[in-house]
Amino acid sequence: LAFKAISALDELNKKFQKLESDAGRASGASGLALKGIVVDVEAVSKTFGKDANDVLKTTQALSKNLGVDFATALSKVESGLLTSAGGAEGFLDALSGSAEAARIAGLSIDELIGFSNEATQSGFLSERGLELVSTFGKNIVTNSSEAKAALTDALGSEFTDKLFANVQNGSITSSQAIQQVSTKLNEAGITGDKAGKVLSDAFGTATAAENEFILGLNKTIGGVNSYIDSSNSLTRTQQAQLKANKELASAQQGLAQAFDGTGISLEGFGTKVKTTLANVATKAVLAFNKVFGDGLAAGREE
Repeated sequence: LAFKAISALDELNKKFQKLESDAGRASGASGLALKGIVVDVEAVSKTFGKDANDVLKTTQALSKNLGVDFATALSKVESGLLTSAGGAEGFLDALSGSAEAARIAGLSIDELIGFSNEATQSGFLSERGLELVSTFGKNIVTNSSEAKAALTDALGSEFTDKLFANVQNGSITSSQAIQQVSTKLNEAGITGDKAGKVLSDAFGTATAAENEFILGLNKTIGGVNSYIDSSNSLTRTQQAQLKANKELASAQQGLAQAFDGTGISLEGFGTKVKTTLANVATKAVLAFNKVFGDGLAAGREE
C-alpha cells in the first residue's frame, strides 16, 4: 500500500514537472507566475478534455500575435471554452490558426472569440468565419485596391475613403469597420449578385450563406464574456467544475512539490522497503529462536 502511494506521488510529481517545463517554454514565465499558469492549464485541460499542450500552443499564439501577456491570453482561452463556439470541435485550432491574420487585421482576442461565436451561431466552422473577417481587416489595413473598388462601387467613394482612412489611422477598429459596412449594405438594400460581388472582393466570401453571415454582422461584437450563457445548465456545471479543478490542481501542485523536496525516488523507496522488511524479518526470527529455541532443541533430542 505504501509503495502504491509513493508510486502515485512519483507520477504526480513527474506530471507537474513536465507541465511546468512546457508552460515555462511557452510563456517565458517563472516563479509564482509560472505556478499560476500551470494550475490554470491543468484545470482547463481537465475541465474541457483538452490536451495541455494544445492549450499552451493556442495561448502562446494569441499572446505573441495580439500583444497581451500570456496569463491574460490564457484567461481569454478559458472563457472562450465556456462559450458555444468553445464547445465545438477545432475551437483551439481555429484560434491559434487565425492569430497571425487577426494581428494583421487589427482584431483583439475578444473580437476574435466574438467572431468565432458569430460564425458558430450562423452554422459555420469557427475557422472559416475567422478567415472571412480577418481577410476583410487585412484588405483594409493593406489598402487592397480590389476591396476598395468593390466597396466604392457599392457604397460610394466618400464612405469607402473615410472607412479606409479611419481604420488605417486607428480611429476605428477593423471590427467596427465590418459593422459599418454590414450596416450600410443592409440600409442600401444591396442583396443578391451585387452583394455577392462586394463581399467576395472585400471579405473573400464564396457562398450565399457566407454573404448572409457577413450581412448579419451589423452589430457590436462584445467581449468574450458576453458570449457565455450562464443560464445554461451545462455552462454552469463547467464553471463549477473549472473552479473545483483549479483548487485540486493547486493542491496537487503543492503535494508534488513537497514530495519532490523529500528527495525520495521510487527506486530508492522500493529498496528501502525491502531492506526494512528484511530487517524486521531477521529480528522476528531471532526473537522466535530466543523464546522457543531451547524447547524446540529439547524436543528434537527426545
